[in-house]
Amino acid sequence: TWSATVEVTVHDFGHNPVNGALVHGTWSPAGANTFECTTGETGGNGTCTVSYPSIPASSNLAVFTVGGITRAGTAYQATANHDPDGSSTGTMIITTRP
Repeated sequence: TWSATVEVTVHDFGHNPVNGALVHGTWSPAGANTFECTTGETGGNGTCTVSYPSIPASSNLAVFTVGGITRAGTAYQATANHDPDGSSTGTMIITTRP
């Protein structure tokens, strides 16, 4: 088996980091259920990480897809998802087996 970890960044419309946002997502291939992390919880400013341990060795890649983000007093707009460095679609990121 192998594992994958991705970092999610959440910001507001002014591109200011947002702490305290709960990121909900799913991993593929099947076997991992919904995963969550809270931005800023482990010291990253507006960021959090999600991991998928024990991916079957027969899978060459794993995909994390953001399903939603919640934070009191704010509204999540999935259409605003983006990735400034181009390593993902802003909603989905593909990791490959090392």
